[in-house]
Amino acid sequence: MIAPEYRANAPVPAADMVFFETPNGGAVFSVGSMSWPGALSHNDYDNDIARITENVLRRFSDRKPLRFK
Repeated sequence: MIAPEYRANAPVPAADMVFFETPNGGAVFSVGSMSWPGALSHNDYDNDIARITENVLRRFSDRKPLRFK
């Protein structure tokens, strides 16, 4: 399906993302789109995908566990 056809026929676009940390210090981040890497550089990296990716990488590099309330 080409982009104009998709926009005309697809429901509201959505993104599936998963992030969780495990009790032993592991973590998972997963996106449900193979176009995620291609979207990183859009608008010279000033976009939501780049910001989300940066936040996840910063979190992965932080050794402090999340505090769950």
